[in-house]
Amino acid sequence: MDSLDTGRHFLRQWIEADVASGRTGGKVVTRFPPEPNGFLHIGHAKAVCIDFGMAAAFGGECHLRLDDTNPAKESDEYAENIKKDIRWLGFEWSGEGDGKERGFYNASNMFEKMYEIAENLVKAGQAYCCNLTQEEWKEYRGVPERPGRPSPSRDTTPERNLQIFREMRDGKYGDGEWCLRAKIDMASPNIHFRDPVLYRIRHVPHYHLGDRWCIYPMYDFAHPIEDALEGVTHSMCTLEFEVHRPLYDWVVDRLDEMGLLVEQKDTATNAMIMFLVLNTSGLTLIPVGVMVYRAQMGAAQPTDVFIPILIATAIATLAGMVITSLYQHINLFNRAIMSFVFGICVVVSGVIWLST
Repeated sequence: MDSLDTGRHFLRQWIEADVASGRTGGKVVTRFPPEPNGFLHIGHAKAVCIDFGMAAAFGGECHLRLDDTNPAKESDEYAENIKKDIRWLGFEWSGEGDGKERGFYNASNMFEKMYEIAENLVKAGQAYCCNLTQEEWKEYRGVPERPGRPSPSRDTTPERNLQIFREMRDGKYGDGEWCLRAKIDMASPNIHFRDPVLYRIRHVPHYHLGDRWCIYPMYDFAHPIEDALEGVTHSMCTLEFEVHRPLYDWVVDRLDEMGLLVEQKDTATNAMIMFLVLNTSGLTLIPVGVMVYRAQMGAAQPTDVFIPILIATAIATLAGMVITSLYQHINLFNRAIMSFVFGICVVVSGVIWLST
């Protein structure tokens, strides 16, 4: 992969290399994993085009997974609108699915398995229950320049931790009274790797499961488990998730130790996170991506979709040309500002059209 020219279309090149080498068993399985706690925005449109588009380009599958691990803000209204918007963009999810609908997954349907995995971590001494307050937790975690301090509960026996964790599930404790943390490295320069929280107590009904649970997994713990259990081969994320990659790998390694990846040894054991780096020398224009992938999938182009996309494309292309022409002559800060202005142009063009 190091020999590839990643200046343009680097995702396609990487996936092609994986398929050619047999790394993923010749399969390409991606996922679009929004949280059903709001409506999709233009940033989601980029992710939709990439996740579904790369799967379509290689004849693979793209799962639609609702990452419903935070019940306080989630609802069926958001879930149904997410589906509607993806179809509006011209895509359809595919794969086995975890229910009646093919290609559709809910993270909450994996809660029992996630809990079992968490118990195994506790029994192995790789996770512990912590009762620091949120303020104390931040203080103990420290800052990237200096090592953090271990929680007073860090060396509690696995037997006692297992008892507390089960009491957490049974509803014995209030919100925030205890949490489950991974036992990793409090001196890591990556602050997200300093014994991160895996489970927290939330006495909030789940829109999908009701009052069945009062503890919920954190996104960074749930995400790699979901990818692995679904058989995802390429888990593409934007650059801000790069610091979360070590925890993703840590969880996948623990799953491998538990023998939970045997059936997916050639595909999901080393599920690959590809960090999408958007730069001004190879701009990925969202409106262009929408049209290209809709055309690839043979989707219709009704006027009410084509016109706003065409307008947004014209404005975004002009902005991209200006940015690209100045790429070698401006510093990083100014390039970031201009990239932001570029994004605003795309958003404003859509808003103007919708308001007329």
